Amino acid sequence: MLAVVLVVSTLAAVPAASMAQETEAVTEQADANATPPGAQLAGVVSVQEAELDGEVQSRTFGIRVARANTDDARAAVVADQVNDSEARLTELRQRKQALNEARENGSMSEGEYRAKAAQLHAETKNVQRLAAETNETASRLPADALEQKGIDATAIKTLSQRASELSGPEVAAIARDIAGPDVVLVHGFEGDLMFIRL
Repeated sequence: MLAVVLVVSTLAAVPAASMAQETEAVTEQADANATPPGAQLAGVVSVQEAELDGEVQSRTFGIRVARANTDDARAAVVADQVNDSEARLTELRQRKQALNEARENGSMSEGEYRAKAAQLHAETKNVQRLAAETNETASRLPADALEQKGIDATAIKTLSQRASELSGPEVAAIARDIAGPDVVLVHGFEGDLMFIRL
C-alpha cells in the first residue's frame, strides 16, 4: 500500500514540476519581449504623431485635388503625390533596415526597437492610405492626362501593396502591442484633433 502511494505521488510530482518549468520559461520569454513603460509611452506618442501627420497629408492631398480645375492639373497633383509616396517608401525601407541592424548588433535595446518599429508601422500605413487615395483619383482621370505627366497607373496600384509588404506581420504585431489595435482619429471641439482608443 505504501509503495503504491509513493509511486502515485512521484508520478503526480513529475507533471507538476514540468508545468512549473514551462510556466517559468513562458514568463521569462514574456519579460524579454515586454516593452519598458518609458519606451511604451514614447512609442504611443510617436504613433499618434504619425497618425496625425497622415491625416494632415490626406487632407492636403484632397484639398489640392479639389482645387485643381482641369484633368491636367489633377494629373499633376497625382504625379506629385506618387513621387512623394515613392520617396517616403524608400526612406521607410532604409529606416527599417537600420532598425533591424541596430537590433541585431545590440546597439539598440529591445524596448527602443519596439517603440520605433511601431512608429515605422504607422508611417507605412500613411503611405498605404495615400496610395489608395491617389489610385482612386488617378482612376477617374483620362489615360492621356496621366501619360503626359509620366504617371504609370500600374505603379500607383502597387504602391499600397509594397508599403504593406515593407511593414510585415511582425512589425504590425509590435505596433498593436505598443499602441493598441483600435486607435481612431476624430475631431474634437473647435477643430482640435484627439485620439480615442476603443
